[in-house]
Amino acid sequence: MLEYLLQSGPATWRTLSEESPLKDLCDPSTVFRLLVKLEEIGLIRRITIREKPPFFSIALPGEHHNDYVVCTECASIQDIHILCPGTRLERQLEEELGFRQLRHEFAFYGVCKECLPKSSGA
Repeated sequence: MLEYLLQSGPATWRTLSEESPLKDLCDPSTVFRLLVKLEEIGLIRRITIREKPPFFSIALPGEHHNDYVVCTECASIQDIHILCPGTRLERQLEEELGFRQLRHEFAFYGVCKECLPKSSGA
């Protein structure tokens, strides 16, 4: 599962249980329990998008987690590779407030190019 998430990026529980290599190895409830356990130990993180099913993504300790752009129509999620302003702010919070093991999420929300014609009524 971790290798799949590293290669494919964020994925929902349904995608992981129906489309990943896990589909032939275990049932969907086992995939869900595995996701919960991996989240508890900090190897993956849950990305919640309003009323949509959550996505799960790799959360490597000590590394910056990817930032995302999320379609508000179809709930697709894509990694974005930008110089994240959150990294500088984390350092500032560590220095000024003494916080440690900080993490942040940075996401943009909008309508993807596949959904744009549908949402504009064209």
